[in-house]
Amino acid sequence: MPSGRRASRFGRLVLLPWLIAASTPSLPPLPDPYAAPPKGVVASLLRRSQFGEAGADAAIQRWLAANAHGAAVDRAAMWHRLCSDYGLRGWYEAALHACTSEATVAPRGEADDDIAMARALQGLPPVRAIGSARVPLMPNKLGSRSASVVVDGFALPWFIDSGAEVSVVSQSVADRIEVRMLTGNVQVGTTTAPVQGRMGVIDTLSIGGATVENLPVLVLPDAQLTIADLPTIPAILGLPALAAFHRVAWLDGASELALGDDAPAVPADAPRLYWHEEGVGVPISTARGTRGAHLDSGANASYLRAAGHALLSRAQERAAVTHDRRIGGAGGVVATRHKVLPKLTIKLAGAPVTLTDVSIIEQDKEGAARIGDDAIRQLGELALDFDRMRVSAAPLAS
Repeated sequence: MPSGRRASRFGRLVLLPWLIAASTPSLPPLPDPYAAPPKGVVASLLRRSQFGEAGADAAIQRWLAANAHGAAVDRAAMWHRLCSDYGLRGWYEAALHACTSEATVAPRGEADDDIAMARALQGLPPVRAIGSARVPLMPNKLGSRSASVVVDGFALPWFIDSGAEVSVVSQSVADRIEVRMLTGNVQVGTTTAPVQGRMGVIDTLSIGGATVENLPVLVLPDAQLTIADLPTIPAILGLPALAAFHRVAWLDGASELALGDDAPAVPADAPRLYWHEEGVGVPISTARGTRGAHLDSGANASYLRAAGHALLSRAQERAAVTHDRRIGGAGGVVATRHKVLPKLTIKLAGAPVTLTDVSIIEQDKEGAARIGDDAIRQLGELALDFDRMRVSAAPLAS
């Protein structure tokens, strides 16, 4: 069956993202970034930071300093935003302070996980990408795409996963390439269940003619990277490595990955990119409007979330039928029951894509959808500019 889905007594196995941000049950979801501008200083500052606007994080810091006795939910949201942003940028000591401050204001278990990771990485320099590259992408057995990455002379197919907020290496691969291990254990949220691992650093890796330095990796037991009876995932190149190139693009139906200056330039008036709670977000639209969605190239199947109902017509809602499915991730495989749309056409950053058997997963609250490989491979180009925070897309040539 296509997209790595397998028939079973539970229905199809949908292989969604391997590693995502821990959920934040104590904090309300942020308003959709493509909705009307929010009212109030707090909401406005959070939205500016979501869009990566220059000076937004500094403005949040000033607000925190001036509102030491402000509402706990507002202060927690501000610290959480800085915790996420600084961690992605590789400012680990600043991230540790922000994550710890958030936990002090509004304790929650997931904040402890962020703290543990930032503590393990403090003192390390940020991820650095040197050069540019255009490399072939190969379909893998789990329904997404891999590229050849070389570490210490060993070439292996690494998953290219914009939905992973940290790069990942299996224990057997870490032993082979001699990952430099750090102290302490960390827990990371996944689609299905939290997983425990250790942090390490790869000093240098190569992808095509480009080099990535100072790459933090989460080292997991091989069993946690083996989904059902599918092959073990050797390694995952996550969002921080991709963002370090400043520009990245999936080209020609996701058959090629372009990094750095080899990625197409994104027009200054292209749709805005944003920092999603789980990584990077893009606009999707139907005749009913535009909403933000998590871009996850490591997921084999796109799906709608609760807020995605706003993009559906009444006829589409009536067409949805209930299915049992298995969802697989680094935390294992779980059986779920939810509604499925037989077909849905959306525009992704302005380019049309048609999705089939689209699940609606009501318990997911962040954004309107998760966009996976099934959408990306319909495009001739999907380019992200992390400096300008813009995204462009073009249909696949017929």
